[in-house]
Amino acid sequence: MKEVKLGFDRTDYTFDNLLCGSRYDFSIKACNTVGCSEKSQISVKTTGNSPTPPDKESLLASINSTFLIINLSTFKDNGCPLHHFDLKYKRKHEKLWTPISNFIDGSQKTILIDGLMDYCHYILGITVSSY
Repeated sequence: MKEVKLGFDRTDYTFDNLLCGSRYDFSIKACNTVGCSEKSQISVKTTGNSPTPPDKESLLASINSTFLIINLSTFKDNGCPLHHFDLKYKRKHEKLWTPISNFIDGSQKTILIDGLMDYCHYILGITVSSY
């Protein structure tokens, strides 16, 4: 919780470092030499929404039996800039995931996964974080 006291001559205030697409609750009260008003409650949501994943055909830029290129630029940011990607993969019937990276910059357009085995089914896990 953050409290801000403003002088009588101020008519506005800007809150910095708010998260994109997030809800915030504010309480406002006015005070003078006589006393303070009751609190007014305001709830607002910053603009933007969670990222939207692309369809499989757009996501996979190139694929063969031993590598694939993932087209990260096909994720829709929905008004909240993409901060980073976490990528992992595993063979279909295995339990353990192989991490590709737990921090790929959100501005990176593509990433290569190589060293895959012929004739194996793989599951790809992608987590996208936005600001």
